[in-house]
Amino acid sequence: MASIEDVLEQTLQANRNSLWLQAWRSTVRKWVATRMLSEINLDDASIATGWSRFDDPAIRAQLVTADTSIDDSCITELLKLQNSLNAALIQAGFDERSPGRMKRHLRIILPGLIRQPISNTEITANPFPDAWKTAADLLARNAYDQSAQEPSSHMETHLHNTLLLSGFFLGCQYSKAADAEIAFRQLGRPMLSIRGSIVRIVENVSASGVEDQIPRLSSRSGGIRLQMAGLSDLLRATADESQDIAAGNGVLHRVTSGSAPAPAWLVQARDIAYRQYEYTLLGYMALASIEQLIRAWASAKGVGPHQSGRPREIARLIPQLGCSAMLEDRLKEVCATSTANIRARVMHSGLLEVETQRTEALFNFVAPATHSYPSPFSPENICQLCLECLDLLDQEAATASITQKDLAWSGAFWLTTTELDTGRFLYSEFLNSDEQSLWWEHLSTYLNAVVPNVKQFFSVGFMGWMGSGTDRLVRFMAAILIFESLYRTTVQLHGIPVLQISGDRHIQYRMLDNLQLCAPEILERLTGYIPDGSRPLARRVLELAVKARNAFAHGAVTRMTKEDFDCVGNLVVKSVQALVGTGIRQMTEVAAYYQWQKTGSSLWGRDLENWLAGEDEVYSLLEERAK
Repeated sequence: MASIEDVLEQTLQANRNSLWLQAWRSTVRKWVATRMLSEINLDDASIATGWSRFDDPAIRAQLVTADTSIDDSCITELLKLQNSLNAALIQAGFDERSPGRMKRHLRIILPGLIRQPISNTEITANPFPDAWKTAADLLARNAYDQSAQEPSSHMETHLHNTLLLSGFFLGCQYSKAADAEIAFRQLGRPMLSIRGSIVRIVENVSASGVEDQIPRLSSRSGGIRLQMAGLSDLLRATADESQDIAAGNGVLHRVTSGSAPAPAWLVQARDIAYRQYEYTLLGYMALASIEQLIRAWASAKGVGPHQSGRPREIARLIPQLGCSAMLEDRLKEVCATSTANIRARVMHSGLLEVETQRTEALFNFVAPATHSYPSPFSPENICQLCLECLDLLDQEAATASITQKDLAWSGAFWLTTTELDTGRFLYSEFLNSDEQSLWWEHLSTYLNAVVPNVKQFFSVGFMGWMGSGTDRLVRFMAAILIFESLYRTTVQLHGIPVLQISGDRHIQYRMLDNLQLCAPEILERLTGYIPDGSRPLARRVLELAVKARNAFAHGAVTRMTKEDFDCVGNLVVKSVQALVGTGIRQMTEVAAYYQWQKTGSSLWGRDLENWLAGEDEVYSLLEERAK
C-alpha cells in the first residue's frame, strides 16, 4: 500500500507536475522578489547593490539552491494546496491532515521534488515581469503591518515610500531586473528620492498583499469627436486636443515645434516622451469633461445641483440620469472608488505616471521584442479608458436637450468677481522684465531638483497663462493638473502627514480642504516665512488657487475669457512661487540645524553663520539634482 508521502508526491506530480510547479514557481518568484527588496532602504528608497545578477540563470540557480530558507518558503506555498492534498489522502483511505501534520509529511518529500530537473528549469526560467507583482504584494503586506495605527512623521515617510514602491512594482513590466534598476535609480535622483518622481500609491492593502483593482487594458485608440463640444470651452478643447494628439501634434509637440533639426531616432524618442505628458493631460481634461456632462445632464432632468448646501457627489447623480447599463458600467469603471479609483487618483494628482513610465516606454521603442508588455497604468491606457467613457456619455447626453442654462451649477465652484480681482491686482514678478528670467530659473531649478514629475507640466501651464491662442486652456490646465501634487509635497516637507488611513487599511492622500491639508494651521505653517504684513494676502492667494483647482477638476470651466486666464493664472503661479519659497525655507532650516549639530552645541552666537551654511548646502543640492 502506498504511504502518505507517496500519495502526496503523486498528487503534486500529476498532470505534468501541475500542483508542484504552481507552488514551486510561486516560491522562486517570492525568493527573487524578497532578495531584491532586501537591498532597498525604505527610508530613502535607495538600492544597496545592483540587481543585474538576478538576470543570470546560473547565478540565480546557485543562489536559490544555497539558500536554506527556500524549504520553509516552499512548505508555506504547498500548504496553500492543503484542500487538494487532503482530498487525495482521503480518496486513498487516509485521514485528513492538519497543517502541522501535513507540514511534517511535506518536509519528507520536498528534497526529492526540488531535485527534479523540471524544478531547476523553473529556477532558470526568466521570473520577470511576473516577479514584480510578487514584490508589490510583499511591500503591500509590509504597509499593512505599518498602517495598523497612524504613523509618526518619520514613519509616515517610511510608509509612503513602501506604498509608492508597491505601486511602482505593481505596474512594472520590465523583462530584466537590470532594466528595472536603471529606471528605479533614475526615479530616486530627486532630493526627495522617489517621492519627487512617483505619486501613485497602493491604496488598499491586506495581510495577503495588494487589494487594489487594476485598470482594464483599453483597446481604444485615436481621438474623439464630441456632439456636445459646443456646450463649453472645456468640451471643445478636449475634443480638439484628442485629435491633435492622434495626429502627432499634441500640446508638447506644439510648444517645442521650433526645436533644432534632430536625427530620426531622436525625433521618435521625443515623440514617445511627449505623448506621455499629452495623454496624462488629456485624461485629466476628459475626466473634467465627464463631470461637466454628468452635472449638466442632471440639471436638464431637474435634479438640484446642491444638497444641504453642498454640491451633490456625482456618484449620487449618475443613477438619476436614466442612462444605459453600458454607460453606467463605464462611469463606474472610471469614477467609482470601489473600482480602480481612476477619477479620484487623477483629479488629486495621484496618477502622474510620466516619470514612472518614461524608461519603460523608451525600452519598448528600443527593444520591442523584449519590452512589449502593455501597462494598465500607462498615461495612454488611462486616457483611453476616460475617452471611452466620455464618448459614450456624449452620445447619450446629446439626446437629453442640454442647454447653456444647465451649466449654471458651475458658478458655485468658480471664483467670484472679488476673488478674481485678487488675482487681477496681485503683483507679478513675471510681468517685470528685470525679475522674470531670475524667477523662472529659480522655479525651474527647484522643480527639477525636488519634484521633476511636475516640472514639465508647470512649464506648459505657465505658457498657457502668459501666452495666447486657441489652445490656451489646454496649456493652462497642465499647471492645474499638478498643483495638488506640489502642494502636498510641500506640506510633507514641513513634517505634516499627507496620508489618511480608514477602514481596513484603505490608504489615501489627504485632501486639499479646510479640514485637512488646507486647515488654517497648515496654511499658517506654509506662509510663516512671509513678513507679517503680507502673510494674510499670501494665505488668501493659496486658498483661491486651491478653489481654482477644484473648479477645473470638477468641470466647472464653461467659457474662459482672457481676464479669467490672467487672474486665475496669476493666483496659481504666485501660489507655486510661495510653495517653492516655503519649501526652500524648510529645507534650509533643517540644513542649518544639522550645521549647528556639526559645529557643536556649545557654540553660541553662530545662528546666522549656520543658516548661511545651510542655505548654501540647499542651493548646491538644488543645482546638482536639477541637472
